[in-house]
Amino acid sequence: MDWQSARWIWLDENACMNSMQVMFQRDFRLDELPEQAELYITCDSVYRLRINGQWCADGPGRHFPESCPFDTIDCSSMLRCGLNRLDADVVFHGEEADSRRGGFLALLKLFFADGKTDFICSDNSWRAAAVPQRKDGRIERASKVEKVEIFDNSAGALPEFVPASVVCDPEAGYWKKLVPGNTPRLTRREVLIHRVIGVKVSESAQKCCGGSLSFLNGEIEDAPSGTVEDIQALIYPDDRCTVINPVAGKDVELCCDLGIPEVGCWNFVLHAPAGTVVDISGAGEICPDGSVFVPEGAELKHLRYICRAGWNRFTAMTRQGGRYVFVTLRNMTGSVRLQSLRLVESTYPVVPCGAFSSSNHELNRIFDTSCHVLKLCMEDVFVNGPLCGQHFAVDEFRNEALFALNCFGADDLVRRSLKLAFDRINKGNEKYLSGADFFPVFALADADRELGDEKLLRELLPEVFSLLENAVKQLDKNSGLLKSFDSDGVNHSFLLRDTLLFKGAMDTALRLAEKVGVSQLETSIFRACAERLTGSVLNLWDELHLAFCDGLTSSGERIFRFSVENSMLALLFDVIPENCRASLCADVISPRGEQLGITSPVTGLLWLETLEKIGMPDLIIEKIRTGSFDDASEKSCIRGASALALSVFPRHLLGLRTCDGCRSFKVSPFVQDLDYASGSRWTPYGQISVSWRKEPNRVLVIDVSAPQGVNVEYQENILLKEFNVQFNVSSLGKVKIC
Repeated sequence: MDWQSARWIWLDENACMNSMQVMFQRDFRLDELPEQAELYITCDSVYRLRINGQWCADGPGRHFPESCPFDTIDCSSMLRCGLNRLDADVVFHGEEADSRRGGFLALLKLFFADGKTDFICSDNSWRAAAVPQRKDGRIERASKVEKVEIFDNSAGALPEFVPASVVCDPEAGYWKKLVPGNTPRLTRREVLIHRVIGVKVSESAQKCCGGSLSFLNGEIEDAPSGTVEDIQALIYPDDRCTVINPVAGKDVELCCDLGIPEVGCWNFVLHAPAGTVVDISGAGEICPDGSVFVPEGAELKHLRYICRAGWNRFTAMTRQGGRYVFVTLRNMTGSVRLQSLRLVESTYPVVPCGAFSSSNHELNRIFDTSCHVLKLCMEDVFVNGPLCGQHFAVDEFRNEALFALNCFGADDLVRRSLKLAFDRINKGNEKYLSGADFFPVFALADADRELGDEKLLRELLPEVFSLLENAVKQLDKNSGLLKSFDSDGVNHSFLLRDTLLFKGAMDTALRLAEKVGVSQLETSIFRACAERLTGSVLNLWDELHLAFCDGLTSSGERIFRFSVENSMLALLFDVIPENCRASLCADVISPRGEQLGITSPVTGLLWLETLEKIGMPDLIIEKIRTGSFDDASEKSCIRGASALALSVFPRHLLGLRTCDGCRSFKVSPFVQDLDYASGSRWTPYGQISVSWRKEPNRVLVIDVSAPQGVNVEYQENILLKEFNVQFNVSSLGKVKIC
């Protein structure tokens, strides 16, 4: 990429405060319209681009400074003859201990009919100004510190533009490598209010921010009659206004419902007296049964807008989410006319290509709900959860990567997130910190099974080996177990879970290496280490309890705590004491009272894989149907169990089991107590569909439609032996029946 004379620019050398918002502008004149106009743009950290006042895009994808993505935007249709303007608002998100700084880089290429090319580059000809209204704050609620985006428009201060300062050349300074963005830009779909639940009032409290979660619990008062006029006008995007009248000494709070949880940027238009405070927060998550709950102590993001006198139009820069929208009006000195309130959706532009339907409507609802939950987790990388964390989801990445391929075919997002996950582990941490750091290794194996992309596998195997080499250095010389560190990097114990995940990751890496022809000599060190790890794990077997101890203390004493996770991982990764398989299976299927249960959705996926390995598909479906693992009190497990349906339903209820990068499938449905089931899933070669139905006289009809070149094989299982199976395939691939 030739960046011509474009340079990284910023307001000035000293203006790099965290969450600072800077506006950049560049005017230019066109005597004729170009045939094509391409804008290449990136920043540190987030930009919002407007061309001639039209909101065009948000970006770039999240990244590390070592590899900075840039977006390519076709803006041919947005330019006009005469005066044009490029506007970009850039928010820099840095940390106090971070050496990074804010930056903005842009290059507009104009291609004219006579063959001439012109360029408009980011340099000191651009104007820059700090946005004085933008601030970031924090509040304490339920013993948590939560972020608040604050936009104070009450003073009406105008940005003071100055010539932008040049920071450095395109691939210099903090941004060493510029690469084309490899995922599509996020959606900007308008989400309207579905219904207004009600209006309440509470004691005036300026220090509070965001809607009160006590709304649904009835802990605040109903609003007096006449407080709100024409409340239903909020639902319709027209010129009508909902009028909110002040109540002396009270804040007025509206609770609205989007219908389903969404993620995006709040947008509103209202008329208010100067100084009126508008606080907006969202809450609500999906249960497996499709209902929505507001978790106690839920981590929320808030928006606070302080009005200027008259009309206020605002679109937030920070993405927030929820189903229930709490709008709290404070410091009201007069009536507020609220014309519109909506969310501008901001997610990965999914294209559904997976489906499931059956005679059990509960399972159908779980699948549909899970698809929506996953969509909320899909951005420019996968995130920890649908309504909260905005971090690279190393610890939650594995299941989302697998599900996204089944349901949406988002292979570009899977590839990008895999690379960033390994970047974070290998470049961001000098020390191995937890067993979660090994999940990207399992994710790579999942992606390889689904995509069959040998190029991706060869590219990332060195990253896998680098991770394993770093972990080998953390093995304790006496016990042979992996050291466990706290957030300060202090070794307090040797947890068996971490060592088992290390063993599983090493075995997985060796299988992947063998697949691409890496010699055993090159991997001999890891093979020897895997054997030693097996011995170290077996040393923690407790004959009295017939279970694995949880690990060792830093002084070498056994931790007499027992968990389902350790039994599960030992079975999954084949670290089983002699003649003790039955005991471990019993722990996984029906845990004893003193054993700690499964508490994480990502380990829940490993748990389901363990059930599959020991031949318990009926229990897999039951756990997804009930929405829990072993500890039903854990809300994270309830959400996670629902999401697992995106992998389990196609694999078990439809019977689609892939191998060889989706070039071939074994069809072996688990018919259970269903009368029929049908659905489809994504493959790199097109959708593959399965439908089956039970007919009289113990006849089971299975119809498969596969894309060209995909081989289909019918495989009998114990339940199918009871039926006279009619297996029909519509495919140009090969068919095998055994």
